This record gives sequence, structure tokens and C-alpha cells, in this order.
Amino acid sequence: MMRAVKRWMSVLALPLCACGASELPLPSIVSVAPTSMAANERILLTVNLEGTFPFKVAYSEDSAELVTSARLGIGEQTFDILRTEEKGYRLLSEVGEGLPVGPHELRVELTDGRQVVFEDGFEVTQPIDITGIAIDPIATQIRLKPFRVILRAQGPDAELFQGRVNLSVSNGTMTPTQSSPFNQGVLLQEDVTVDAPGGSFVTITAMDSAGHSVTSNSFRVLAN
Repeated sequence: MMRAVKRWMSVLALPLCACGASELPLPSIVSVAPTSMAANERILLTVNLEGTFPFKVAYSEDSAELVTSARLGIGEQTFDILRTEEKGYRLLSEVGEGLPVGPHELRVELTDGRQVVFEDGFEVTQPIDITGIAIDPIATQIRLKPFRVILRAQGPDAELFQGRVNLSVSNGTMTPTQSSPFNQGVLLQEDVTVDAPGGSFVTITAMDSAGHSVTSNSFRVLAN
């Protein structure tokens, strides 16, 4: 495997040495999801790119991976890139509350100082009215065996909620500790696992960025 990685390194070395990152053509932003957010919610934003993208190569013990170096800009604010997928052509960033209501320029800021602007822009809408979160009843589970947790936003604008929530368990540990995004106010959180002593009873608590929290029913965790 290391021989294969070395061959890849030699292939990449030619274009990287032949010109600097500033000489490479800019990529383009082909899509953004979601395309808008409420001013009082926190979302996970996905940006998909195409074209040539300035990159660096990160090597682990037995593999090589393309990793982009960039930040996301919306209006006057910038946000860190949480992670990249598809060899750097998909960027994921958490965008928080506080952006002014209205249309904004959305851009990817490269480390060489250049910017890629999304022509369709990004919209921040009026704050939504969310009064809380609910968790569907959870049945008895088996320690470390994945299960699904269903969460529902509450309030007049519940169907508009697309944020994420933090998750915690009353005894032991659980994964994930941050949920996937809600979709039209509902979240089917897959692959939840709880590591707690066999036979114990636990609860799961969810909290959104506005401080709304909910605790599930008490359910038993059986030994595996």
C-alpha cells in the first residue's frame, strides 16, 4: 500500500511543483444546501464544488487523502470548514445565529486569498418561532446496538426548523453527541448507540442552540 501511495505522491508532485496554487483556475460552486436559514437557527451548510481546486495532500500511515484549506463566508461573517468530503469538493460548515435578515453573498475563501462566489447567493429569513423539542418514546435497547431516535420541533414554525441539537445520555456515554439536521421539523436520527451498564435505566436529552431542551422517557439498556 505504501508503494501505491508513493506512486501517487510522485504523480501529484509534478503539477504542484510546476505552478503555485495561485496559478490554478478557480473552481465553481454548483450547489448549496440549504439555500436559506432563519436568523435565529444554527444549521449545517453543504457546499458542492466542481473544477480545479487548490489542495494539499494529507498522508496517514497507509493511505493518502486530498484535503482542502478554505473558509466559508456569508455576508460579513466567516465560518470554519468542519470537514470535507469527495476529495475536497464537498465542504461542510456550521453556520450560526446572528446573520442579518436578507440576501447575502456566499463565498468560499481560499488560503491563497482568492474567493469563489456562489451566484445564487444565500438568504437569511425572519426568525422562526420554535417553542421546544419533543422525543418520541424510546423502547428497551441493547448496549452499543444502533437504534433510531425520532425528534420533533414544536411551535408555530416547527416545520421550518432545520437545525441540529446536542445529545447526551444520563448514564454512560452515547453517540452521536450532535444530531443530523432536522428536515421540515422532524429528525430521524439513525445509528444512535448507548454505552451504559447492562440493566440500567437511562434517558436521552436533546438541546438546540436556543436553549430549548427535552428529556426522553426512561428506557432500559440490556447487556449485549
